[in-house]
Amino acid sequence: MAEKQQYTIYKTKFELSPATPEEQGFCFSHEKSAVDEACIGHLRGDFGDTGTAFYHSWWPHNQQLVTPTFKRELEDVMTGLRRNGLLKDRKTMLARSMRFRTAIIPGEGRNTMAFRIETQEHLFYLRCNPNKGEYNFYCYGYNKTMLMEVLRQQKQLPRVAWAELDSSHEVVAVCYGESGYHKWEPEGFVAMTPTEIVDALNKKAGVSKAQAAAMKAGSLFGWHCPAADPRNYDDQGRPTYHKEKAKQQHEEAR
Repeated sequence: MAEKQQYTIYKTKFELSPATPEEQGFCFSHEKSAVDEACIGHLRGDFGDTGTAFYHSWWPHNQQLVTPTFKRELEDVMTGLRRNGLLKDRKTMLARSMRFRTAIIPGEGRNTMAFRIETQEHLFYLRCNPNKGEYNFYCYGYNKTMLMEVLRQQKQLPRVAWAELDSSHEVVAVCYGESGYHKWEPEGFVAMTPTEIVDALNKKAGVSKAQAAAMKAGSLFGWHCPAADPRNYDDQGRPTYHKEKAKQQHEEAR
């Protein structure tokens, strides 16, 4: 079963998916850090003794980031997850979480999972734990623009890179955090292939081949996927993510 769920609640559209290993930390508090500066606050709650109650409390981190849009999106996200999602009740959380095995947080117990929820202007990271007698969920809300900038700096990605479209071989510009590309008309490049032009432009801008490959992948598949991280490429821009994953799985099986 696909590890993604789409929701539309009133005017808010959002997608729930497992948080990547790099994102799982956003389900926890980070005091006095760049991540915490982007965090608006978090919601903590549990289902009570019956497993069907919904007790919750709000913990602000940066009150100045609380806007009417944030309040509406947070309310709509909670409404969607309460109606027929992970936050309906404890039994449903346990059953639904079984669909998302890649969301398990290592070292936090086999039932503790982290999820990524993206709306138009915000990112929410939901930590779920269906165990009775414990807090069952934490939902951290972030200013999307601010958190994306933190991630860009952590991954050492440029703001702009150039790429060659696989279909038409056009030279285009891709901007960090945006989907798709911007058309670009190369000037002053004589007797050069699109690949050579892209390499020349990125080299002039100080963009490595690994960074360029990650930027292209991010614009195509989303900026939270492993392919959007230059650390998952070699110095020639060739992906190493699947090789490392296969090696890890082989070592774990030994």
